[in-house]
Amino acid sequence: MYLLVNLLKGISMTIEKNTTRKKKIYYRRAQWQSSDKRTLEHYLLDAHNNLANSGERTFLKTDAEITGSSFKVKDQHKGILIHVTGCKPGEQASLIESDKTKNELNTEEQDAPDGKEFLDGDIFAYVRKNHIFFCSTILRESDLKYYFRKILEKNNLTAMGATFEMLKVAKADKIKVIQNEGVKSIDLNSSLYSASVDRLTKQQSEISNFMSKVAKDFKAILAKDNTNEELSEHINLNMKLLFSFDGATAYKNRNKVVNFGLEGKQHLKQAATTVLNGVSEDDELGFSIITNGDTKISPSDIEVSSAVDINKQGKTINKTDAWKKLRTYYNELKEKGVLNQ
Repeated sequence: MYLLVNLLKGISMTIEKNTTRKKKIYYRRAQWQSSDKRTLEHYLLDAHNNLANSGERTFLKTDAEITGSSFKVKDQHKGILIHVTGCKPGEQASLIESDKTKNELNTEEQDAPDGKEFLDGDIFAYVRKNHIFFCSTILRESDLKYYFRKILEKNNLTAMGATFEMLKVAKADKIKVIQNEGVKSIDLNSSLYSASVDRLTKQQSEISNFMSKVAKDFKAILAKDNTNEELSEHINLNMKLLFSFDGATAYKNRNKVVNFGLEGKQHLKQAATTVLNGVSEDDELGFSIITNGDTKISPSDIEVSSAVDINKQGKTINKTDAWKKLRTYYNELKEKGVLNQ
């Protein structure tokens, strides 16, 4: 009976997992050249209201159509929810026979049902003031930016559409994000050949004690093996150095030592700040910092995102649930203060 119950639980969990898809939600900030201080939310709401049907919100991109299929105003002007779809009008779908008793299965093409087109992909977006949140299936961020530009231009905002950009969080905000979210891991990359070792230990002497110690450790390890001349022949040899918080050990000791692991978390946060201050955007050393909120920070940019489970709908996801998750992520970042930076 025990085994049967657990087997049924396992089957139930599998079925439940299959009803959702793991999707990443991304955060961007709108920017354009204009003296008008009104927000992107205001302009998009105005444009969608003026372009009443989806045909007016359809734009050709190469050989495909990008369409604003639907939109909704959230709770009396608390953001606009948008569903953008992509398709190639008249395109056929490929089918394959399902009879597995056959030695050979044939494929064929099939037209879409009357009044419908096959969906190539879609994007779900939530815009609040100048904050943009989105997740997608097949379609890309560039498709969403293209749609925003086109609908703004069609609503007589040509200059705004031409200069519209979707930006990642600015470099100045990285340390604030680390302070707000904490640090899960720091991943350092360094090529193991003469030029890299020399640069780490000599040319970059201004890098903090933390980074200097790492560089010295690299050189100490290498000194036991090949010479710099020999290493230069293996220029494609790379090393990764990962610093991460040991959550499992902290959990085991939670009742033995008060605040066990707290100091380690603080050291990890301090080390991340040190790396940010010591390495410039164009530095070849390379690193990625992952916060406890799954924000990814690199030398050149910061990727604020979160992985969530969204209800499936065929090969895409459910619009209502996607919009709900976008709105939830907005509230989370607002509460953390990320949106105010």
